[in-house]
Amino acid sequence: MYGLPENTDLSFFKGLPLLQVCFGEHDLILRFDNDVGVTITSSIGVLRGSDGCECTSEFRKAAPSLLSLLNHVVTDVTGETSGTLTLFFEGDIRIVVLDDSADYESYVINFRNQVIVV
Repeated sequence: MYGLPENTDLSFFKGLPLLQVCFGEHDLILRFDNDVGVTITSSIGVLRGSDGCECTSEFRKAAPSLLSLLNHVVTDVTGETSGTLTLFFEGDIRIVVLDDSADYESYVINFRNQVIVV
């Protein structure tokens, strides 16, 4: 909906392990070290290697892949002005979060006292 402002600095994700994956009926929360979290209400995909994105808003379908990433470290992160957030992990694995809602927030990033709403 909102996209990411150009030059948004997301480097605070780098080097952080994924500590917790919390599932709700309509949301998914990823919690990292250093009080970093992402609350997702849009579609996500978990990709391995050169796989294409089969994104879903049914978080239960992504549960096995997400849970396998617990304690894995974020090696890189990208954010596009379209709103797509990509978290890269060890082993050539990525979580892609889409900004695919025209009416509501797609995800919220919390980093200490900073909030980024997309």
